[in-house]
Amino acid sequence: MEIVFLLFLTATLNHTLGLVVNPPHSSRIQYNRDILLGFQSHGFPEDLLVDFSPSSGEYVFNCNNDFMRTSANTRSEARRRKRGKKGGVRQRLRKLTRANRLPLPSIVLSNVQSLKNKTDELQACVSFMHEFRDVCVLALTETWLTDADPDSTLIIDGFGAPIRLDRDPRTTGKSRGGGVCLYINPRWCTNVTVRERICLPDIELLSVSVRPFYLPREFPQIFLTVVYIHPSANANAAADVIHSVSQRLQSLSPDAPSFFLGDFNHVNCKKTLNGFKQHVTCPTRGNNTLDLCYGSIKGAYTSVAGPPLGSSDHNVVHLLPTYKSVLRRDRVQTHDVQLQTVPKVWKHATIVPVAKTKSPKVLNDFRPIALTSLVMKVLEKLVKKEVLKQVKGLLDPLQFAYQAVASKVIGVQQAQLQDIYLKRIWTKAKLIIDCPDHPLYKEFDLLPSGRRFRMPKTRTRRARVSFVPAATDRLNFLG
Repeated sequence: MEIVFLLFLTATLNHTLGLVVNPPHSSRIQYNRDILLGFQSHGFPEDLLVDFSPSSGEYVFNCNNDFMRTSANTRSEARRRKRGKKGGVRQRLRKLTRANRLPLPSIVLSNVQSLKNKTDELQACVSFMHEFRDVCVLALTETWLTDADPDSTLIIDGFGAPIRLDRDPRTTGKSRGGGVCLYINPRWCTNVTVRERICLPDIELLSVSVRPFYLPREFPQIFLTVVYIHPSANANAAADVIHSVSQRLQSLSPDAPSFFLGDFNHVNCKKTLNGFKQHVTCPTRGNNTLDLCYGSIKGAYTSVAGPPLGSSDHNVVHLLPTYKSVLRRDRVQTHDVQLQTVPKVWKHATIVPVAKTKSPKVLNDFRPIALTSLVMKVLEKLVKKEVLKQVKGLLDPLQFAYQAVASKVIGVQQAQLQDIYLKRIWTKAKLIIDCPDHPLYKEFDLLPSGRRFRMPKTRTRRARVSFVPAATDRLNFLG
């Protein structure tokens, strides 16, 4: 029975290849992936012909290769079909994270309630979960750290040591609890500056400014402020501190986005932070939302709640950036030019006040500098060039605006700047040669011929274009 089955299988395999095989007593059967896929798609062929050659003592299978060609064409058509593509915020975030081109940082926000006994769990999350490993910022509140806890015990692989603010028992009157810290991913940013450190009985606040490797053109930097407010704190006093910090950060860089995040408990900063939007929409402790994120940009983040760290009763909040840069949000399409429409982003200009004096006091001490779109500047030059071609010969002789050369403005041919420079240094060198008391008189040394001056030795281009070598070369040229 086994011999008959082996013969049948050998005949079937050779039918697909059109080859000559040994008799079935051979224990080795050769096959490949295409043969097996052909059996799966079309089954065993019915027109199997097996002949035995007495002269050679071998089985010869006479068949065509339609079976293999049909199966190969079917697989080729399957490969040509378009595959599906995932979408959504998380998929776009993964794509931008791989390219390190996130417009805003992805943030993990959590009230850890003692960081020392959760460092190992946090390290495990960073090692085995991409939600923690690829995140840009870890913002943690209630770290419960003191001066006795060195940074070396808090290092997390991939993030390093935290930027921390511990509770000061002399200022707050409390020896335990509190504290905030930030872990910054060095793959995203290494340029970090601490702006504010405030530890009061009503609020603990740590503010930093970051300038990552990639930053949209509209942002000079990003302000991140982590906040912890005690449940029994004075809400008005804490809100006033947050308001004053936001004003100082805004005056420091008006165009920089600012984010205040942390455990706010019973404090509502909707009126204090005027113009800021709250981005956390999921519950963070039971059915309450205590861990918040206020941002100066609308629609900057979407929030996703995760399980708490260790025995903490606060959920971990993943803040995924949904903001799109101006360049990506207002991409110029071909039909915009065909419809003779200009995108709005091209019409906007950023006004930067530049101080005229060292200590400006009034508005007149500033000079407004307008930064317009680079694409719009190029388009204006192209339009101007085409318009001048159309009106060439039709302009008034006294029309000097939009002329390419300054000589057309005053009606007199102007000399080239290089010619003016060479003439000036030649004149100055002649005066030096005629005045033996001049300090540079000895620099112009005549050769034995008495007709040319000795060129000074120079090694750099900066030295060659200086006055003495350039003047000597001009004197030898003009004679």
